[in-house]
Amino acid sequence: MVRAVHPRSAALRTLAPAVAVGLLFQVALAAVAVQSARNLERERRRDAVEDAFRAARELEGHMAGPLAAAHALAALVRRDGRVDDFDRVCQDILADYGGVSALQLAPGGVIREIYPMAGNEAAVGLDLFAHPEHAAIVRETRASRRLTLEGPFELMQGGAAIVGRIPIFRRGADAAETFWGFVAVIIRFPDFLDRSRVGTLELGGYLWSLERPGVGDRAHRFASSVPPPGDDVVVVPVSVPNGLWTLRLAPVVGWSSPARLVLQLLASALVSLVLAALSWRVVRQPEILRRRVAERTAELDEANRRLAAELAERHRAEDARRLAEEQARQAQKMEAIGLLAGGIAHDFNNLLTGIMGYADLLELPSADHKAEAATGIRKAAQRAAALTGQLLGFARRGKYQVVAVDLHALVHEVSGLLARTIDNRIRLEHRLESTAGHVRGDPAQLQQVVLNLAVNARDAMPDGGTITFETREVTLGAAAAQASSVGPGRYVALSVVDTGEGIPAEVHDRIFEPFFTTKPKGRGTGMGLAVVYGIVHNHGGNVHFDTAVGHGTRFTVLLPASDSAPAQPEAPARVPVGRGSRVLVLDDEDVVRDAAASMLRALGYTVAKASSAVEALELVRCATQPFDLAMIDLAMPMHDGVDAVRMLRALAPDLPCLLMTGFGHDDRVQEAREAGFAGFLQKPFGVSELADEVSRLTHGDRLAGGPAPEAVRG
Repeated sequence: MVRAVHPRSAALRTLAPAVAVGLLFQVALAAVAVQSARNLERERRRDAVEDAFRAARELEGHMAGPLAAAHALAALVRRDGRVDDFDRVCQDILADYGGVSALQLAPGGVIREIYPMAGNEAAVGLDLFAHPEHAAIVRETRASRRLTLEGPFELMQGGAAIVGRIPIFRRGADAAETFWGFVAVIIRFPDFLDRSRVGTLELGGYLWSLERPGVGDRAHRFASSVPPPGDDVVVVPVSVPNGLWTLRLAPVVGWSSPARLVLQLLASALVSLVLAALSWRVVRQPEILRRRVAERTAELDEANRRLAAELAERHRAEDARRLAEEQARQAQKMEAIGLLAGGIAHDFNNLLTGIMGYADLLELPSADHKAEAATGIRKAAQRAAALTGQLLGFARRGKYQVVAVDLHALVHEVSGLLARTIDNRIRLEHRLESTAGHVRGDPAQLQQVVLNLAVNARDAMPDGGTITFETREVTLGAAAAQASSVGPGRYVALSVVDTGEGIPAEVHDRIFEPFFTTKPKGRGTGMGLAVVYGIVHNHGGNVHFDTAVGHGTRFTVLLPASDSAPAQPEAPARVPVGRGSRVLVLDDEDVVRDAAASMLRALGYTVAKASSAVEALELVRCATQPFDLAMIDLAMPMHDGVDAVRMLRALAPDLPCLLMTGFGHDDRVQEAREAGFAGFLQKPFGVSELADEVSRLTHGDRLAGGPAPEAVRG
């Protein structure tokens, strides 16, 4: 009878070989770690001996120069018995020998001359034989007749120093030698250590000390690191006159590194444990594989069942998706129409404001403004016609006027608009190489083409970049014209180039499709490029693009060239100047701004006009007399009405501000009124409404003879 083997017993039997392998590996790694620690200690001692000998030799070398200077001065004294012009002689000696702080002459053991004298005056007149700190060593020096080194000790003038003294004996007339005195060289001890780089031993990771023989067998430590080294050190002799210094050196971290050894042992234990675990896993691998195959087979069976159910659900979802896409496409069309209608309504309100204001001026008894009013109404009507032309461009219908258009001027006009509204990280460039840049077409629709392409380029660069407008003249033969789907002849090629994200290849075929957009929901209607396509083809031209993902896109429009130049606009009529309260009119629409200013002047006000918040701010800042009222439009590029009132209030806190807008009483208007506007004027407005609101804000009442404010509004 065969007995079943319990899985736990099988696991235990496979564990024993794995543990044996781990223990053997642990012993081997431990032996390697111990040997590595011994090698590290030997290497540190060898490096310490080399660094100590190098430092000792530098001490001896840097001491040789000052002592040579002392011998040079001593030779002069032995020869002449004096030193004439002591300062000059010392200067010459110090020029040849470095490391000297001062030179001394001490005839008879009394210091008489020092160079340099500045800072050393306290030592002049010092009797070395009578001084308790120096008497013993100077007597020893005189008796030995050799150079001796004293110090370091504290100088009378301050600071630690070592002194090398040479006794001077001169022969008299009887050939007998007599003691003349001492020649000494002063070496500032801290400077001496710095020059010899002993102090930098600490930066190299060493503790050090300098010692000299003391009383009995005890050594005297006269310089060291903090803290000084212990007993287990490297000892190197330093040869100095009349003695021997000792340099002691030891590493800060010690000769051995117990912590490193412990870490190595722990690492070896961890490696051994991992090796044992891997060995155990290798032994058990067949059993694990059999279990995983069974589990995976069960998972595949379950996946097959789910896949069959998902396929059936996918067919149902596909039908639902097609229906949802059709509904979404219809919703996008309605959204685009709504956005278009809102923008057109705002522009028409601005135009109607100018028309109504100029019409009211015509009804006033004075004839001064009739010509100006007629011109203003004519301009407004022309703008309205241009706006209707833009509507036809959106519908991709025919163009209503075919005139010569200066494409370069049109590009600069669109660039000026973009410069005030786009992100300041986007740079605009122009490479208008066409000789004249004149084409035939509808100015408003062609402006819409340039604007749509520029806005499309802006949206492709959320992190900033460069939009470049380029023009060039092109002459197409029959073959080239057929390839571009246009007729042969001269064309002006307008290119709008961006450095943005590029267009993915999978959407190239749909790029001019109406209501197709790759922008997030709410950020685009998908009509911009479709409008461009319709307008350009209705002008007998063509539009195409080149793109690379990550490197930007170039849209190129071909338009038939024109040999005639565009007609020049008529010069505007001069606006008369009136008197009364001072009113600032701020609106980016010329028609609204001029009409409001003319009505105010007719009512007796003095008027200043501004087309932007920055211009208005400059007028207020430079005004010789303060303004009594500011009329501000809500919707303007760069800085809207809310921004403008805040900027003006910062400069003139008491200036009343009147809001005028073509928007209704929506949340945006409510927000603007809460920002500090004292009144509200709905576009379009006439003289009566304007006079009532301006009079209320400037004088607190109505114009004389007029109805009550409630009657006018009612």
